[in-house]
Amino acid sequence: MSIFNGVSQCWPLSSTCVVWWDAWAAVGAWVAATVTFLAVLLPFRQGQKEKKLAVEAAKREATLALEHFVLTIIDFRAAIADAVGKTEALPVAEVVGNTVALLLETISRAEYPVLPANAALWEVRSDLAYLRRTMSVFGDYQIAFKRGQLTPEVIDAYISSLKMAEASLAQTVIAIQPYVRSDLQLILK
Repeated sequence: MSIFNGVSQCWPLSSTCVVWWDAWAAVGAWVAATVTFLAVLLPFRQGQKEKKLAVEAAKREATLALEHFVLTIIDFRAAIADAVGKTEALPVAEVVGNTVALLLETISRAEYPVLPANAALWEVRSDLAYLRRTMSVFGDYQIAFKRGQLTPEVIDAYISSLKMAEASLAQTVIAIQPYVRSDLQLILK
């Protein structure tokens, strides 16, 4: 006895053959349920796949932007190290004025990467924003230098700002390392 015998007594249909409509309705219900399930499942899976592809594309885009930013990080490190070394060796207004000018020149050439708004990149975006805010304070020291307001307290604050910028830069380097090639990671260490 086959499944077909469960829904029809005989084949082909004739005057003596009776169709079991209840059984055919049950088969139709199963087919409809299966089609409905697939109609929901397939778009859901497609959406999940598209979302995963979008996240991967955002990571690739971020990787390119961050690898380009590595050059800026190298410039920032050199400028900050130079400023710290010179200012700690001779903490006078003229040295601060010169190091601020060089530092601001480096900052003005910087191109911060614009990263996609992606949850996976939140920490990197946050660290880049903090780095930008940290670097923006050096314009205030140049204004103080031009006005002749570089007192020993302001010079100490400048040195503290330089060290804060170094720490912010170090945190940014840690955050971007997973997104840059291994050869560039060696440069950042």
